[in-house]
Amino acid sequence: MNPFEIFIQNMHRLGFFGFVLPWLLTFAVVYGLLAKTKVLGEDLKVVGVTAMVIAFFVTGFGGVAFGLLLSSMFGMAIIILATIIIIVLFAAMTGFDMSAFTDHKGILAVLIGIGILIFFTVGAASVLKINISGEVASIIFVLILMAVAVYFIAGKK
Repeated sequence: MNPFEIFIQNMHRLGFFGFVLPWLLTFAVVYGLLAKTKVLGEDLKVVGVTAMVIAFFVTGFGGVAFGLLLSSMFGMAIIILATIIIIVLFAAMTGFDMSAFTDHKGILAVLIGIGILIFFTVGAASVLKINISGEVASIIFVLILMAVAVYFIAGKK
């Protein structure tokens, strides 16, 4: 085994991926939101303690399953992001005007849909105790595809 594999295995055994990283991500997001919105006032100590408590509650609630969910979700998102980057790269190499593509309002809806799809694909439904059968998921997916197709065909003025 190379040293990097040993390092990753040791970090995994210590709970780095199952507890530390999910806790740190939750803390950073909550702290940033509370500090930016100033819901709790200007005192950053209060914001920091509140964010720390919320992060512990979230990781206590989710446990290792929360860490696995985040690992799967970010892993899947990176694969899709790399694919999108390759497609954009090839389109740019062929002379496709990317500004016409990025100015379209439907792009945001498609990206939100991809995010929701990633969220449920990696098993978030089981963590949230939502039971969606394969048939129901397929029906939802087909309905979303149909809505996107109708928007692109008939939604233009």
